[in-house]
Amino acid sequence: MKWLVSALVLTNILVWAYFETQPSGNGSSATAEQSISPERIKIYTAEEAARLPRKEIAAAESVTNACYEWAGFTANTVATARAALLKLSISPQEREDVVSGVIRYWVYIPPLKSLQAAQAKIVELQALGVSESAVMQDPLWRNAISLGVFTDEQLANRLLADLRSRGIRSAIKGMRRAEKGLTTLVLGPLSPEVVTEVEQLKPEFAGTEFKQVNCQ
Repeated sequence: MKWLVSALVLTNILVWAYFETQPSGNGSSATAEQSISPERIKIYTAEEAARLPRKEIAAAESVTNACYEWAGFTANTVATARAALLKLSISPQEREDVVSGVIRYWVYIPPLKSLQAAQAKIVELQALGVSESAVMQDPLWRNAISLGVFTDEQLANRLLADLRSRGIRSAIKGMRRAEKGLTTLVLGPLSPEVVTEVEQLKPEFAGTEFKQVNCQ
């Protein structure tokens, strides 16, 4: 009987030793708990969260979602502007405005004999350092060259003086009184790249105003 008891004791010792040498089943969870580092977790209050820096993407979205109004079109010019915008895949909404004789100051070169002569004049102006100019296509001002439109007469005078200093004597300043029943084109939301393309059309429509507005 003694040998049987000794055998049972030895067997129990071997079984105990086997399980003690095996890796613990919850070792991975213990490691995970250590990697979480609870003492490094910070819980923010609503006020603290509101003060956290906003992501740049939010600012980008606000720029992308900008809307614009292009105002001051007559019955003769609104169709041309609409066609130019459609080429940029922009479908504007139209709004009729009633105005009471708003005056704008226009710096321009009077109509030339032909489109070719006007285009040659544009090249000459660019060589003299004039970066903003456009050949007019309005029936009343066909082949004139628009150099700038202002609501402030002093700004128009400043541009005219600059042109004179460059030797450009054919440029003159005129006043354009807004007509009743003008049309405003509502555009947007537009990306900054598309806005740049629209702004390149502005000189072709003297007397109009392009500005950013809140999206409706």
